[in-house]
Amino acid sequence: KGALFIPGSRDSSVRLWDLRQEAALGVLPVPNHSPPAVSFDPDGLIFATAMSDASSRSVRLYDMRSYAKGPFTTFNLAGPPVVFHHLTFSSDGKTILLPSASEAIDLIDAFDGNLLNTFSGHVNTRGLMLEATFTPDGQFVLSGSEDGTVHVWHAESGQEVAVLQGHNAPTMAVRWSPTHMLAASACMNSLLCMWIPRADGGASGGP
Repeated sequence: KGALFIPGSRDSSVRLWDLRQEAALGVLPVPNHSPPAVSFDPDGLIFATAMSDASSRSVRLYDMRSYAKGPFTTFNLAGPPVVFHHLTFSSDGKTILLPSASEAIDLIDAFDGNLLNTFSGHVNTRGLMLEATFTPDGQFVLSGSEDGTVHVWHAESGQEVAVLQGHNAPTMAVRWSPTHMLAASACMNSLLCMWIPRADGGASGGP
């Protein structure tokens, strides 16, 4: 599965690619929707799309072996239409994180679509593509912010536990190392900050 990737496109489609081949392995149209956010589950057997049309928002789950037949599950989500920038499964595949162009990040159950938490407190008045991610153990959620901070919430309770300062421009990307207890964030002026987590959910670090 490491050679496959599956991006959403501005033409309202999803394309499955293999790094070892020049042509797409498959194209999945999703007409009348915003460009979809797409991600594999941790096992690479299922992928999910998140999208909105003029009146609704939804998450659809597809089986990699039969995605051309359509989604095997669709979750219709509450709330007004919104552009989802990306989505992320937790490491155990039980929850899905849904950052968007709004100032709210939703966490839903990956099996029934129920809303588990909504994280807020970060700034996104400009509708930027601010990335959000889980810690490797799934206990905390991190997100960038328009004001250059990185916000940290407890995933289960939704409580904000830390606001990390180190950037002087919108923090667009946040990622955890897959092999070390280390996080990285990057902002629009190309400044990279490294963070070492603390037991209370905060972190120490900077440029």
